[in-house]
Amino acid sequence: MPRVWPRPWSSAPWPPSAAAPPTPARSRTPTPSASAVRPTEEFVPALGPLGPDGQPAEVAAPGPAPSVETLSDWVATAQGIELAEGRLPALRAESERLARTATASEALADAGRIRQEMLGDLLSALARAQYTGGGLTRLATFLNSTPAQSLERWRDDQLGAAALAHRYREAEEVYQARAQEAGLARAAATTGAAEVDKAGALRDELTSRQGRLRSDLADRFGDGSWKPGPYDAAALPDERPDATAQQAVAYALSKIGSPYVWGAVGPGEFDCSGLTSQAWAAAGTTIPRTSQEQWAHLPRVPEHTPLRPGDLVIYFADATHVGLYVGDGLVVHAPRPGTVVRLTSLHRMPVAGVVRPASTPDGQPAGRPVAEPVLG
Repeated sequence: MPRVWPRPWSSAPWPPSAAAPPTPARSRTPTPSASAVRPTEEFVPALGPLGPDGQPAEVAAPGPAPSVETLSDWVATAQGIELAEGRLPALRAESERLARTATASEALADAGRIRQEMLGDLLSALARAQYTGGGLTRLATFLNSTPAQSLERWRDDQLGAAALAHRYREAEEVYQARAQEAGLARAAATTGAAEVDKAGALRDELTSRQGRLRSDLADRFGDGSWKPGPYDAAALPDERPDATAQQAVAYALSKIGSPYVWGAVGPGEFDCSGLTSQAWAAAGTTIPRTSQEQWAHLPRVPEHTPLRPGDLVIYFADATHVGLYVGDGLVVHAPRPGTVVRLTSLHRMPVAGVVRPASTPDGQPAGRPVAEPVLG
């Protein structure tokens, strides 16, 4: 079933004025797909620092967290995908240029071959005429001409044959040179196509590796609501994140196991919007502090639009909860008092909509060169 996002984003300024705080817009909630895994326990977001009994809410002990090696593998894999994906357009363009050059060179070589063959046919015809077509015609010409005229005709025939032979040798040399150039151009085009295939295979292998890492993280640090595979029957493939969004995702994953504390913004404790705001701050982008402000003032992802890792998923009609999208229907969030930062399914709670912070403070995509990882 389709994800139903809210209308395109608000243009209201941020931060809002203290006198008139924005009221989050209400929107339709996406209907979960039949394949979505939903625990029977209803999720209740935190509504303040106190528990249901009016006492300060409990704080959970730090929970299990991914190892440094796992997080490093995640970062290296994400950067490798970015590098391979970034190289592909230039490699494809160069491969297409080399293919066009090879095709043009082969056409020139074919034209040279045809010219050589035509001149060869003329030489053969001239030879046959000289040795089989002379006969009575040559005798009559000799009897009706003076010796000087006959000598001049003979000399013209010899000069014509020599000139034709010379043109044939030139055409042969041109054809051989063009054929060699065409061979080199075709070899270069083949190499260019192989480079495209190599970069595409690397991207696909790294994408598969990232999928395995994601599944492992969900199994070990999730709430059991997510499973691999299509999370929504009408969902489009995720959009590739840029380097800044990758940094935000990596930060949030590194905080798995951190206890939930109302109003906390790290480094060891978080509430839901404290985690998302600090994740993007770690990536160099300042966003509003609370889930309501994030919903009201960040660019909204229109309905029927692919999600991108790093997007913020806003939950409940009054925008009382938020998580950070990891990809493939998986979200990392700080749930509520008594829990720790963990992973969950995109549709674990009613979704109000999705917002997408700009990649950098000036709104331009960010990126950096990274080393190509070595596959193990």
